[in-house]
Amino acid sequence: MRFSILGVLRIEDTDGVVPIVGAKRRILLIALLAHANDLVSVDRVVEWLWPDRPPRSAVATVQAHVSSLRRILEPDRPSRGQPRLLVTQRRAM
Repeated sequence: MRFSILGVLRIEDTDGVVPIVGAKRRILLIALLAHANDLVSVDRVVEWLWPDRPPRSAVATVQAHVSSLRRILEPDRPSRGQPRLLVTQRRAM
């Protein structure tokens, strides 16, 4: 899979271009790609997506966007299978 984030977001896999529909999903993916291999908190993602005033449902909406991106980027992954590209890690207590 190839990601291009300079200019217009473009994603390609062996089958061609992978469309990412929705401004928030595109913003989220670009921000995560810019911070590849870094741990990024949900709070930080909420700030990226809603810099002025996040909705009450922000955390749930972020989770829905991540889930959607996982389905788009890894369409062959079983529904409960471990993701390879967008990995969630619990906070250390």
